[in-house]
Amino acid sequence: MTTRLAEYVQAPPEDAGFIDQCEKAATDIVAARTGGAAIPETVLAAATLEVAANLYNRRTSRRDLGVFGDAETAAPYQRPALDPFTPALPILRPYLPPPVA
Repeated sequence: MTTRLAEYVQAPPEDAGFIDQCEKAATDIVAARTGGAAIPETVLAAATLEVAANLYNRRTSRRDLGVFGDAETAAPYQRPALDPFTPALPILRPYLPPPVA
């Protein structure tokens, strides 16, 4: 998935090590938060990709915070979710047990 993640976030080749770290962390986060629920592999892979992309984009968002450019042509600034699992929730929700309060 490392190549897929690098393409997904449009990472430069010199970020290969960081991409690998993000993928490993995302795999651990998704495994911990899903608690062994029966989730199809394709859904699990999509969720892991989203979490890994969120982790990768945290670094670039901090680095580019002061760069705003032209408001007419620049894309709006988007900060990654504080909880890296947030983008995976809509993907995994149908397979997760209901939360208990």
